[in-house]
Amino acid sequence: MSTAPRNQSELDEATLRADIELTRSELGDTVEALAHKVNVPARVKEQVRPRVRHLVNTVQRRPGPSIAVAVTVLLALGLLLRRGRKG
Repeated sequence: MSTAPRNQSELDEATLRADIELTRSELGDTVEALAHKVNVPARVKEQVRPRVRHLVNTVQRRPGPSIAVAVTVLLALGLLLRRGRKG
């Protein structure tokens, strides 16, 4: 069979095949996007990794203030946990 259509039915068939291929491609893209959307752990990792890197870099550059913040947070958590047990 030659690549150029010889009559209207071959032209219609070629158009249909092209439409089918386009639809398959679009469907594949849609399925891929949906799979990414429902993969919550992967999306969380994508969002958390840069923030963790930034935090680690900040602690490495300025350990003093970082340690002070960590101690303050731990003390605050300790106080909140004590109050929760007493109340």
